[in-house]
Amino acid sequence: MSPRSKRSHWVNCELTRAIELDKPIFPLLLEGRQWLQVATKQSVDVIGGKLPEARFFDALRKCLPLPIETADALSVQEAANNKSSKFAGALLASHENLLTTNSTNFEDDLSSEKWIDYTRLRDLLKAGKWEEADQETFEVMLKAAGRAAEERQYLTGGQVRTFPCEDLLTIDRLWVHLSSGKFGFSVQKQIWIEMGGKLNSGENQDATIAIAAFQKMSDQTAWRVNGEPISYSQTIFDDSAPHGHLPHRWMFGWGDGGIRLLSSLIQPFPVS
Repeated sequence: MSPRSKRSHWVNCELTRAIELDKPIFPLLLEGRQWLQVATKQSVDVIGGKLPEARFFDALRKCLPLPIETADALSVQEAANNKSSKFAGALLASHENLLTTNSTNFEDDLSSEKWIDYTRLRDLLKAGKWEEADQETFEVMLKAAGRAAEERQYLTGGQVRTFPCEDLLTIDRLWVHLSSGKFGFSVQKQIWIEMGGKLNSGENQDATIAIAAFQKMSDQTAWRVNGEPISYSQTIFDDSAPHGHLPHRWMFGWGDGGIRLLSSLIQPFPVS
């Protein structure tokens, strides 16, 4: 990975897909200027052909257990050749350190491919202002999708399919982290799967399966009570809300397309 990799739409989609498939991810820092050798091969974002910002090391510097100079000096070739258990243990410990980044780092990472400011969303979630955060989520998602979506106040199927991965990950990460794992799109996705929902877009062509799964999910998340969908005014914005109840505003913003939208949002993003 080069210093610019973190901002790449392609890289984020690949990472998202790896997570969906439960594939291990090993972060590697190339030695000194060695990253320049690969930067010329993989440095342009496949969406729009633009170079991402060089923010890779800025984000990683907070997580590294060693001074950045020491980490830069670690040779990838040495990592590949040294098979001793001692080195393997050190590498594993370093990897675990990256995975257990403290809460401040999670809250400070407000990455956006579309230059959306997620500060207000983060602050609302930190303060436990769930209703305001729900509305803010709806608004920033429309903004990330583009002016047309903002004007219509909903997303088309095509806009959902091409929704910026990094922005969706940021929104979801803030919700999940600041609700202690209770709310967020990935929480809703897990419930969807448990209720029989399919992730493959081809399988979702069966409307009967999608509707049945969505109805079961709505019962589980209290989006539906006694077989009837709740109104937005009945949304629960306190700690008594069940897992996956929030965010909820998007369901009303996109009306009858909610089932199709949910199916698209929770599947792995296509790698083009």
